[in-house]
Amino acid sequence: MLIIINPIMKLIIFSLLLFAYVNSGAQVITFNRMYPDTVPSMINIVVSDTGYVILGAGGSSPWYILTAFIDTNGNLIYRKKITKSNVHVYPGMGNTLMKTGSNYLLAGSLSGQTNNNRSVYLLKFDYKFDTLWSKTYNFDTLFISGQACWQDLDGNIYITGQKGMNGTLSNGLLLKTDSSGTLIWYKTFGGSGIDYGSKIVPTYDGNLLIGGYTTSYFQTDGNWLLMKTDTAGTQLWLNPYLGNNDYDDGWVRSLINTSDSCYIATGNFAVENWDLRVSLVKLDKNLNVIYSKLYLNNSAYTSANSILELNNKNYLVTGIEILSGVTILGFLMELTPNGDIIWKRNFNATENVNSRSRAYAVAPTPDNGFAFTGHVYDTQITPAQQMWLVKTDSLGCDGVHSCDDTTMFVTSLNLPDSVCFGDSVHLTFGFGGRSAPYTLHSTTGFTEDSIYYFDSGNDTITRVISFLPQQANTTFSFIVTVTDPWGATKTGLYSMFVKNCSTSVAMQNSDLLAFQVYPNPVKDKIHISSTAQTEATVLLLNMQGSVVGETSLINQTATLNTQSLASGVYTVKIVYATGFVIKRVVKM
Repeated sequence: MLIIINPIMKLIIFSLLLFAYVNSGAQVITFNRMYPDTVPSMINIVVSDTGYVILGAGGSSPWYILTAFIDTNGNLIYRKKITKSNVHVYPGMGNTLMKTGSNYLLAGSLSGQTNNNRSVYLLKFDYKFDTLWSKTYNFDTLFISGQACWQDLDGNIYITGQKGMNGTLSNGLLLKTDSSGTLIWYKTFGGSGIDYGSKIVPTYDGNLLIGGYTTSYFQTDGNWLLMKTDTAGTQLWLNPYLGNNDYDDGWVRSLINTSDSCYIATGNFAVENWDLRVSLVKLDKNLNVIYSKLYLNNSAYTSANSILELNNKNYLVTGIEILSGVTILGFLMELTPNGDIIWKRNFNATENVNSRSRAYAVAPTPDNGFAFTGHVYDTQITPAQQMWLVKTDSLGCDGVHSCDDTTMFVTSLNLPDSVCFGDSVHLTFGFGGRSAPYTLHSTTGFTEDSIYYFDSGNDTITRVISFLPQQANTTFSFIVTVTDPWGATKTGLYSMFVKNCSTSVAMQNSDLLAFQVYPNPVKDKIHISSTAQTEATVLLLNMQGSVVGETSLINQTATLNTQSLASGVYTVKIVYATGFVIKRVVKM
């Protein structure tokens, strides 16, 4: 049965404007809005020139599939509910609504409200999200569900999900139907634990790649499951080991094909039990891992729920995290193709400290911005759980508070009042702004470009600027400048007094300045030069005092290769006939 419901009373809508702000003063419309229903959770989003369609679940007694239609200014136009009498109707996992031509496919499941009757549910919608047809498969008294689907060029539809084997164990499920939804075959996969499929995408050789969850390969804890099958459902490849084998990492929450013929899977990584970070794994077309990265600070709720590839080949990730206290925030994060953070924004639907704002699905918009959906739970609003839709510009700004902290800045974090002449100075600078990559330059000789945010997602980037003051008993001043991708700059002027700390340092000054070590910081090679013809051995020592490199001064020059060394502070010790000189360098 299909029910169409008009928007609720204007009075309630008006009260929500306390927490819903629309900014259309420029070309790009931004807003952060909530919409009431019965315990809704929106997990799919479709963007058009006229607005947004968000789809998820609501109800609970029984559950139903809920679709809401929003105009470009964030106003709720109407809603549709797909219900069945005495039956819970569930959509599948988030971001599994598949566009096929001008229509859409959605996998889900049915569960009797008063009995154990369960089945996989497949729906086909037209462009208005009216149901063209629906099918059910595998009637069973054990648990069964459809979680994701994909349609090939011949029209065949593949559905993955879960089939219960007894009260506690389950197998993954794979079904194949024709273009009309008529079942061709179904198969199960997995071992002796809990297994299920949560995502399905095509491979580049005409087969299928399923993402999911498994406990069948470990004694107690679960991991991501990645499995390749042919189109007959025969397993070709399996990897259940992407994660921390000592703790439960959850399931593959997003799985996509990329334009460079690779795959990306996202979800959680368990640092410890219920102590999670965002996990992103990129694999080549042969399913070899290209890189595996962890992002954001760990919390009980940190998770990446959706990823998509943008037209500029970057990736956009949405999910949830806790920065402090108990406030659950939604986030958007843009990454380079190599997985470096360009920017990250956080979102709170109500601005209350006890708000739980969950972002599940994201899509690009025609104005080069983004829109994401999910739900918010906050006991200070009525009803406490509501649909959530956020529209941002191209930098993730929603016109409310997500870009409050994007003013460009540069500051010293450890600037001393004075330093000793003859000692290398190592100063840490923090900087940031709207978006990476940044360039950091100092008049001391330091320059680094293509600087991105740390994988922790912190707003402040840090770099160590090291140098050797060239004159004693004077004030040394220098300038540090940060530049963003648009050429905007922020500059700081810093000063310290250079003093003679001992007569021995002053006596050694001529020898110290006779040798130059550069660049500092260093990436691949350290160059050493002398102002005089001097025989010397050059040693490179790590922080533990171990020699990690050695060379000799020849024709007043020497070179040390640092390409294979880890980042950190190293000591260059130049030993000559009458003594030695110590200088410190920073390996980036």
